[in-house]
Amino acid sequence: MSIEIGAVFGLNHVWRETSEKWHDDCVGAKKKQGEPVMCWGMVMYGWKGPFFVWVAETPEEREHATQEIARLNENSVEEEERLNTE
Repeated sequence: MSIEIGAVFGLNHVWRETSEKWHDDCVGAKKKQGEPVMCWGMVMYGWKGPFFVWVAETPEEREHATQEIARLNENSVEEEERLNTE
């Protein structure tokens, strides 16, 4: 199960006559688009899994993650070879 809040899910079409442009029943509510948030969780009969919420990362977090991934990738070849020989 995943839920995304604050995202745009496509275009909304309104069918109206030109003279009906400002009729109350033809004008839709405009919602302020905020920061999208994605949630993910798992539910089964008699069991609930973990629930995660993802939010946008800051530039500092992104830079730190990029450096950490580069460091892990440098060591991955040696780790893979070691595991394959075992």
